[in-house]
Parts: sequence; C-alpha cells; structure tokens
Amino acid sequence: MEVLAFDVCGKFAHFRKFYSNSSALTHFIPPRTTIIGIIAGMLGIERDTYYEDFSLENCDIGIRVLSRVRKSVQKLKYLKVEHLNDLNGSYFQATKNMYISNTMVPFEFLSPLKIRETGSFVSYRFYYRSKTDKNRPHFEKLGEQLKKGKETCYPVSFGTANFTAFTDNFVLYGDAETVNSDESILIDSAIPLNCLEEFPGPGNAGCHLVQETLPMDFDKDRYLKTHSQVLFDLNGNSLDVKLNSDYFLLSRDDRKERILFLR
Repeated sequence: MEVLAFDVCGKFAHFRKFYSNSSALTHFIPPRTTIIGIIAGMLGIERDTYYEDFSLENCDIGIRVLSRVRKSVQKLKYLKVEHLNDLNGSYFQATKNMYISNTMVPFEFLSPLKIRETGSFVSYRFYYRSKTDKNRPHFEKLGEQLKKGKETCYPVSFGTANFTAFTDNFVLYGDAETVNSDESILIDSAIPLNCLEEFPGPGNAGCHLVQETLPMDFDKDRYLKTHSQVLFDLNGNSLDVKLNSDYFLLSRDDRKERILFLR
C-alpha cells in the first residue's frame, strides 16, 4: 500500500467554516474537502469535476499539524465592480436610486505564532492514498509531479487565492503497514473522533487539544455528504491515545509516522 506524504506551507490561511454566516470564520486545519481541492488544483483538474474521483470510497486523506498558528480578525470591504462608480467602495441600490456604502465584513485568518521570524509558516503535512483504479491515475501523476519538483498546474493556496503556499519534504511510502494495537500509541496525525477509545493521560501533558467538525465529502453536485469530528494538538505534538481501529505505520529509512486517515 503506497502513501504520498508532503508538506504544504504558507504565511496565511483561511479555511472557512461551512456553518458560519456573513462572518468568515476559519478552521485551524484544512478540511478534507479543501485538501482534495488543493490536490486537484495541483493536477490541473477542472473545478467541481473531481468530487467523485476523490471521494471517501476512492481515496484516503490525512493531515498533520506542523506549526503553531494563531487566529486574527480583520474587517474587509468586498467590492462588486459592475460600473466605474463601484470602485469607490459603494454599490448602486436600485430601490433608492442611489449609491450605498458597503458593509465591513469580519474575516478570520491564520498566521504563524511568530510571523516575523524567518522560516515561520502555517504548515501542515498531507497524506494521500489511492484506493481504486478510478483515483489511481491522479495518485501517480501527483507522485511524479512532486518527485521531479515540477511546477503545479495551478498555484497552491490556503483557502483564498491571495494566500499562496508551497510544497516541501515529499516522501513516497511504498509499503505502509496496517497495525492494530490494544495499547496506547503516539499518533502523529489528526484523529477522527470515532476512532478514539480513550486518552491514557500522562503522554499528553502540555498539549493544546482542539476538536473541530469538518466537512469530509461532496457529491458530484457539491452538496455535503459527510462531516465528522476531528481531534488534534494545536502545538503539532503527537497524541498518546488508545484507538478502537487500526492505524497506519509509514516507514522509510529512519523516518516513521503513525497516522489515521480522515473519515
């Protein structure tokens, strides 16, 4: 069983919560639906055409937090420019036959904890496994692209187009092992809550635990099919847990990672 693993890093990120209203709130980590969108963009797949190819039935996606981030809020004024006068930050309201000032909208985003430090980024590690022949060509194309350091078809971004990002530290694990354990184990990736049996305790001292509800899968018309709760440490530490399901051991040379895929 092959698994692609690679880092994605950027200075800023915004992963909009699907249940938020006009206030654009963000998740701490990209949902599975965002990750498959990033991969599809890297491969140059047309928008809204890849949901079935990257469904839960056709591929597995995992994520690991690599850096501590913080949330900030700025108020933005979005412009809908249809006429020259719209450039002044107002819009024409036909019922009043006059220009009205736009409303300032709160926008929440992620940034590194120490943003001014060199090499400080919002960083995650993505894991990708193909499960069917339908998804396999995408897996092989992405592996070839990352291995040769080719430019992506579309620039990688963290949520919005102006929050650009880059990939790094690509590894192809050629023989990932499925492991079942009744003992507590250190898991490096985010953990689906339905896989969690219990926290043993002492191994998680100093962790900043976050639980979020994330969208997992779309149907072909972009309607949400599945969402689930996910647990992770905001500091990027591995979590010492007991599981009620198998985990995956990824090994290559001296590198070992124990992960779970989102579901």
